[in-house]
Amino acid sequence: MMFKKLLLSLLVTVPVVAQAEWIVLDKGEEFTIYVDPDRTVATVKSLKHAEAWFKAVVHNDLTKDGMGIGDFRLMKYKFKCDTNELSLDASYDYRKGKQIDSYVARYNVYSSAIPETKGEFMAFVVCGYLYGEE
Repeated sequence: MMFKKLLLSLLVTVPVVAQAEWIVLDKGEEFTIYVDPDRTVATVKSLKHAEAWFKAVVHNDLTKDGMGIGDFRLMKYKFKCDTNELSLDASYDYRKGKQIDSYVARYNVYSSAIPETKGEFMAFVVCGYLYGEE
């Protein structure tokens, strides 16, 4: 919980700049996940809806899926903060700086954030950053 509060405070104090300033959110066995606070926005404030961009950079090529070390995936998630739900809105894979794959949702299907997962942590950070802790 202390780590979450520290990360939340880092997101709040980051200065606004024109260029993307990715902040490390999590580091797993294969990917380092970053969030861009400049692209974390409240979309429907009255309903506490939000969206944010995340970047997953390969630092250890475990899955052998065509993406290697340094390749990355950009992902746009949408959040319903009041109900702790999220939906993948779009995903773009890049290998050696060139786009190799993409996915854009025709419509958003929200699901509850599973406790103690990266999805729940992403929702906590985004919703806390935009709407404060409840």
